[in-house]
Amino acid sequence: MRRLIILLLVFSPFVNLAQEDAIQAIREKYYEVKQWVNTTDSDSLEYSSYYHDTRIRNVNNSPWRAFGIYQDTTHYYYSDEMEAEMMDGNTNNDRSWAVAMVINSTQYSVNHEYSEYLFEKGELIFYYKKTQITAQEDTEYRYYFSNGKLIRYMVNQKIIDNFEAEDISWIYSGGKSYLKSF
Repeated sequence: MRRLIILLLVFSPFVNLAQEDAIQAIREKYYEVKQWVNTTDSDSLEYSSYYHDTRIRNVNNSPWRAFGIYQDTTHYYYSDEMEAEMMDGNTNNDRSWAVAMVINSTQYSVNHEYSEYLFEKGELIFYYKKTQITAQEDTEYRYYFSNGKLIRYMVNQKIIDNFEAEDISWIYSGGKSYLKSF
């Protein structure tokens, strides 16, 4: 038991350093993708390396029963699908590897939710969600993933250490559903 504690104390800094490196790599990827996402505006003269598709639910903003105002908009940003199918490691020729980011914005009544899913090679690596609920302060959530595991969870810029208790399966299923609908 004593050896285990000593080993944990010795290797703990290396684990944290590797985790910080993974988070930094995710952040760099995020900013790179967001830079290109922001240039997909049709009025921009700058060329984006991503294609952009939009799906809007309830285009006319007709009132929904029990919700009132309701609209859901999803933006897909993706690279060339045929190139993605041929990428190294893509043994199933999965075209969803082309998806770099999915941005979803939902308004219901006076509430608003905004979320971003960042993907790399068909895997979710980052999820961001911002909620604006009537008479409450905005809340921001950030989830960082590496090799399919949650490595950091943040609420309003504060790192939450005890994230094992958080059920994150809904994030993965949401991300997978966007990839399947692509």
